[in-house]
Amino acid sequence: MREPVLDARMSLTHTVAPDDVAAFSGEVVHELYGTACVVREMEHVARLHILPLLETGEGSVGREVVIRHRAPVAVGEEVEFTATVSSWTRRTLTTDVVARHGDRVIAEGHVVQGVVDADAFARNYARSNSNDHPATEVNSVTG
Repeated sequence: MREPVLDARMSLTHTVAPDDVAAFSGEVVHELYGTACVVREMEHVARLHILPLLETGEGSVGREVVIRHRAPVAVGEEVEFTATVSSWTRRTLTTDVVARHGDRVIAEGHVVQGVVDADAFARNYARSNSNDHPATEVNSVTG
């Protein structure tokens, strides 16, 4: 990975879509921007930083996402995500991310991305993605 510029910023704007609401297994929790979708855009804006830094044969993977989801946003509203490079090593890039709806901070946190050998990662994924693994089941919890 090439050396990033500390404090460099990248931004993107996302319009909250009906598919972005909080829902699990097809059941809508509420008609507001869901935390999982906020995380997706945090990772997206962080990725904008690492892509131009990757050398030939390198890829990147998510290593860590920390989020504090502070305020709701309705479908149809715009959210601006800004990622700032806060630290790096030879194999990781950390960005602090803030999401704003107008003047209001709706989420904040950080994203850590790891740099991997793209071919080796693809080979390892193919091996681990065999049909030998059982399907995920949702079980009831009582008590």
